[in-house]
Amino acid sequence: LAPVTMAPWLLHFAGPAYGAIAPGMTAWFLFAAIRVWFDTSDRAAKKLFGISILYLFVIFLALLFDKLLGLWA
Repeated sequence: LAPVTMAPWLLHFAGPAYGAIAPGMTAWFLFAAIRVWFDTSDRAAKKLFGISILYLFVIFLALLFDKLLGLWA
C-alpha cells in the first residue's frame, strides 16, 4: 500500500502537500489494518471500513489541493 500511495509523489505527478499527507494517512490506515488482524471483531472491521473511506477522500483531496493551489507545476 505504501509504495503505491507514494508513487504519484515519487514520480513527480504530485507535489509537496501530497508528499506530506500521504505517508501519515497510510500509516494510520496500516495501523488500523493490523489492529483488525489481531482483533477479529465486527467493530474493528467496521472501523477499518470507515477509515478506508476517509483515507481515499483525504488522498484525493491532497492531489486536488496540489493542483488547485499551484504547489506543483
